[in-house]
Amino acid sequence: ISGTEKVVITQLVKSPGIYYSAVYDEPSRKINQHAKIMPDKGTYIEIFPKEDKGICILYDRRLQIPFTAFHRVLCFADDGSGLSPFIDCSDAELYRVFEKECGSSALKYLAASIQAESKLYETANKENAAKWFFQKNRQKGEIEDIRKYIHRRFYDLAAYDLQRPGRKKLNERLDLEKSIPDSHRTLTILDVVKAVASVIRLQECGNPVNDEIDHLGSRRTRSCGELILRAFSSGMREMERVTSS
Repeated sequence: ISGTEKVVITQLVKSPGIYYSAVYDEPSRKINQHAKIMPDKGTYIEIFPKEDKGICILYDRRLQIPFTAFHRVLCFADDGSGLSPFIDCSDAELYRVFEKECGSSALKYLAASIQAESKLYETANKENAAKWFFQKNRQKGEIEDIRKYIHRRFYDLAAYDLQRPGRKKLNERLDLEKSIPDSHRTLTILDVVKAVASVIRLQECGNPVNDEIDHLGSRRTRSCGELILRAFSSGMREMERVTSS
């Protein structure tokens, strides 16, 4: 490569999927349940309870979003699964879906999240949520540009890929084995609904789950062929960027 001899060996890396952790919260002085959806390629999504926002989503390790707003963002583009429990992701739909998943324990989290969302934009709907998310990610454009951006970030294999092992682990832990095939490697709205619901249930039962992320069961080997393909794909994307600019 560039005139230099290289040796490619397999790597031991974190396996994609969903991982739970018990985190001590200093202000409330209690242990909170966290969950993190980790793709093989793409942005991590962390889910955790927060006093003033109900359940919060940490996107890209920097942007905190009330979970109701995040669901509206995801609903602004088609996830390609045909399994979304929402039509327009209204408050009524959010209450119906999460009450079905978690019972009455979800109500206080929904109320707090919708209250926090009201401080972000005037009317809570998926279009306003998508516009806010788009601007927060330093993007500019029209409605169709926003839709394409959201699709690219979450539902396009070129930018977000769970790989088959990640999808299999996600399906097993969220009880989605009969709903989503292992071949569907991008994120779905149902994934996030189930993940948020699991955090609410674990938080309410007072017995948080803490996965051992460094355990070998949470690791996988990245083969030589995969490493070469990644390097090749990165070079092709860079070439595309240079030639199009």
